Amino acid sequence: GRYGDLGSTFSKLNPPGVGGSDGVTRLFDIACKKNLIELERKSQADVFVGFRTEELASQARQIAARLRGAGCCVDLYCAQASAKKQFSYAGRKNIPTLVMVMDPQAIVVRDMNTGQQVEVTTIEEACEKIGN
Repeated sequence: GRYGDLGSTFSKLNPPGVGGSDGVTRLFDIACKKNLIELERKSQADVFVGFRTEELASQARQIAARLRGAGCCVDLYCAQASAKKQFSYAGRKNIPTLVMVMDPQAIVVRDMNTGQQVEVTTIEEACEKIGN
């Protein structure tokens, strides 16, 4: 098609404009809406690590460091937010495993795909549940 005045939008000059489109973005959008394309995760993280209160942030950082040392890609939530908000964040990012430090002696490890979760009491147990 012709785009006669398009160039003048970005320049003082008014060069002639000609272009075309094959509709790839529209086809992609339709394919996604009809579940014809399986999209990848929105995050490369294997594990999400969060904490319920600011006092537990240090423990969450220790877990994240241990998991990273074992080769996991970890998304550590650094802001103070409700557990519900952090669970929601991990879900939106399609991160398969969530570790939430609920209090000094309670760490929840949750499989975000199945919804199954266990509560453990130590960093070591949490890492074992993830397989590291």
